[in-house]
Amino acid sequence: MSDLLKNRVTTSLVLTIIPLLFLIFFFYIPIITIINKALFYNQHFTLQIFKEIFTDTWQVSVILFTIQQSIISLFFTLMIGLPLAYILARYKVKFYQSIKSLISVPFVLPTITVSLGFILFFGNQGYINRFLEIFGFKIKVLYTLKAIILAHVFFNIPIVVRIVGDTIENLNENLLYSARSLGASKTQAFFKVTVPAMIPSILNASILVFIYCFMSFGIILILGHVKFTTIEVNIYMYVRQLMNLQKGIALSFIQIIISLFFLSFYIISNRKMNVINMLSFSKEKQVKLTNVKLRYLIIIYTYLVILCLFIAGPILSLLFFLIENFDKFHVFFMQMLKNEYNYILGSNILTPLINSLVLGLISAFMSVFFSLLLSMGIQQNRIKGFIEVLVYLPLGISTIAFTMGYSLFFSNIEISRRILLICAHIVITLPFSFSIINQAVSSINKNYLIAGKVLGANEIYLFFKVKLPLILKPVITAYIFSFAISFGEISAATMLQDGFLTLPLAIFRFIGARYFYQATVMSMLLVGIASIAFLFSDKVKESIQSRIG
Repeated sequence: MSDLLKNRVTTSLVLTIIPLLFLIFFFYIPIITIINKALFYNQHFTLQIFKEIFTDTWQVSVILFTIQQSIISLFFTLMIGLPLAYILARYKVKFYQSIKSLISVPFVLPTITVSLGFILFFGNQGYINRFLEIFGFKIKVLYTLKAIILAHVFFNIPIVVRIVGDTIENLNENLLYSARSLGASKTQAFFKVTVPAMIPSILNASILVFIYCFMSFGIILILGHVKFTTIEVNIYMYVRQLMNLQKGIALSFIQIIISLFFLSFYIISNRKMNVINMLSFSKEKQVKLTNVKLRYLIIIYTYLVILCLFIAGPILSLLFFLIENFDKFHVFFMQMLKNEYNYILGSNILTPLINSLVLGLISAFMSVFFSLLLSMGIQQNRIKGFIEVLVYLPLGISTIAFTMGYSLFFSNIEISRRILLICAHIVITLPFSFSIINQAVSSINKNYLIAGKVLGANEIYLFFKVKLPLILKPVITAYIFSFAISFGEISAATMLQDGFLTLPLAIFRFIGARYFYQATVMSMLLVGIASIAFLFSDKVKESIQSRIG
């Protein structure tokens, strides 16, 4: 028995050590390097750089604005997202699946593509203003705080709907029946039962949304203005353009501390929410909208129509703009087919596409591989929770910050920037792929594994013949999801590019040069390839399901 236990411990150690060493080397050490550089100068502890930052009016305003815009973005995301989460969870809405799919789209769209969509939709000559001109007025949205808030709401609504909506769907209906039987009205039952049950998930979603808005980069860079600079953009400006590493290091340290503070709250909140979910066992049934009063029915459908237009507008704007200017697009498309040299890009037109495809395919493969090793290795591990925290921590740390750590830590090590970019993308995608695969591995019926061991199967045979077939669909989902994230990523690519041009960077250059036709073609190409990848994964999963069936 002791030999069996030793074998399990050895297997667990071997499986987890490689991914953890990778994370330590390409995430934790760069972060520690930033902290060390920020607090020590010539091996002496110092706070001089922080004194310089906090006595600089501009830097203080940047830090305060970063927090301010995050709070405002969070407020409006909750104001718009919470009613939607409640409606979709509580009522049988017409086109329910279509609405839910549309709401999920922003979460997988690259920020660069959405930013271009916002320019075309909300710009001075955008589709909204062209429509409003019929009534004799226009609105100013782009390059204002409004544009930043709208974009953050656009991206973060799916988080609120998913987290809070799941809680409402799993709410124990017996609690509501008990409240009503004790004389509570529907309104009283809602505020005394439903709202308290929602609070942990609202807090959970709020922290996550705040962190994402706090670390926002592409949206601020493109839709903001100089006066709307955030910590994230400021780090980029100091490191990449002004070559002032010391201020970049200090700002990164401040951002890391604030992010870790809120991330710790998220971990605590998440654990509490898991306990509440475990106590929920009898789901609340959805109510038909025909049972709702007419005035509420009008409000609900008006709200849903406006929200769907808000979500679909920037995405459809890309397509409308392409159709509207087809002749100009045709010229660029032919240049693309011939792979001609473009002076704005400083390379052949197809080079960014090829670079992004290679980068996405390699980083997604490594991310899934590491996720499989970790998920298999931690199942019998006593410190499973601690290892999961180590894997999820990159979600709460700015990509700009830890990739700046690469410049510090790897400065004296001969390593290609392209290799570093691949490693950065693995770090970025690992929490997502690990979350999907770990959940699938945890749900494997242990009886299958016991039966295999009784029949004399070793661990390798069990993995390929039992475990992998059972989790193949989640593995494919994790791979495609990781590929899509890597394919549209711009923060790490901006910091580590060094001549290696990716598709998002190419779009950014075209937008900066006001070449919207070219930027739109490449954006549609980016979205198209990501969509094809998701459709392909669905077909593969259907094929696997039919074979199993």
